Amino acid sequence: MPPALQNKEVRKLSFFQRSYLPESGHKYLDHGAYGVVYVNRQTSRIIKVAYRNSQKSDDHCAKVFNSEYSALELAQADKSLAQLVAAPFNRTSISRVLNEHGECISELFYLDLAFEAEYIDGKFTKFGSALDASNRQEIQGQFSEAGIKHTLDAQVKVLDNKIVKVVDFATIEIVLEH
Repeated sequence: MPPALQNKEVRKLSFFQRSYLPESGHKYLDHGAYGVVYVNRQTSRIIKVAYRNSQKSDDHCAKVFNSEYSALELAQADKSLAQLVAAPFNRTSISRVLNEHGECISELFYLDLAFEAEYIDGKFTKFGSALDASNRQEIQGQFSEAGIKHTLDAQVKVLDNKIVKVVDFATIEIVLEH
């Protein structure tokens, strides 16, 4: 494990802020428990790349990434869900990640666990918190029927009391084993 990851402060938002992908021009947008999202606003594309975590094994992080990517494939194949997700998307690999000082921090990431997708601008909220969305139950049912079972932590964009976009979901929840 890289020494920087052994410090709990690394997992804080500020550690990844201002990092970027020099070859593609993507800049830091946000991060979650397993991945960092970089955006290129000129191309309207994002790249999500998994990062290493001293609290989680490499195998666990790969399972989480693969569950999310498989869910994207299932959603894109379903006509009713395809319009709700960040499509088109494709698996990619990253060659380098640099911090705000131009220093390479690639060892903190799984460079081969990355995908590129459409950038969806707007405010997102947790799926579980979108209780006022009139189509919430319907969309949850559609995801479940497509084999996408982990949506509670997904992020949704709501317009006029309807969910119009869904990101950050998975086929199953990968439970951390100790």
